[in-house]
Amino acid sequence: MIRFYLLILSLAVFTSCFGGSKGLLSSYTINSRQSYISNDLLDNYPTSELYFKLNSPAKCITVNVTAKYESDYLNEAASPKIFFVVQRELDIQHFSQTNKSIFVELGKNFNSNWDHSSSVKICTISSDPIQKIAPDILYRIKFTDFDKRDVQVTVTIDSRATFFNSYPQAN
Repeated sequence: MIRFYLLILSLAVFTSCFGGSKGLLSSYTINSRQSYISNDLLDNYPTSELYFKLNSPAKCITVNVTAKYESDYLNEAASPKIFFVVQRELDIQHFSQTNKSIFVELGKNFNSNWDHSSSVKICTISSDPIQKIAPDILYRIKFTDFDKRDVQVTVTIDSRATFFNSYPQAN
């Protein structure tokens, strides 16, 4: 009987973790020459920026970034490693007279040893308002491949989202 309850509990947890975002993918592809070059560096190397907003509430989002460029000598498609940081905009105009907002890091796809993965999962932490995932928040992805060649980058988010090539101006 206990095994039966454990099986039911396991199925409920599995369904809630993986069933919620099925079919709700948003993808955006941009060429590195078309992307906005950030003023912020990553390990003293220029980064490109891409912005997005969620179209509906989500407890967690997974951001996946892949890239391709043409090999200079073999004319074969190659896949460079993309290193990226996901940030959210934070309103600070109550605390600063010079800045209206800043971007704070929510997650990144590498560690201090530069071990790399293609995606990062970010979840709301209810006790931390900075870690809130919501549709009214602007998110920024800063990315680089530490190479100067032209790169085609594809960002995929497991939620409906609207992407922006540059910082969206308020209406």
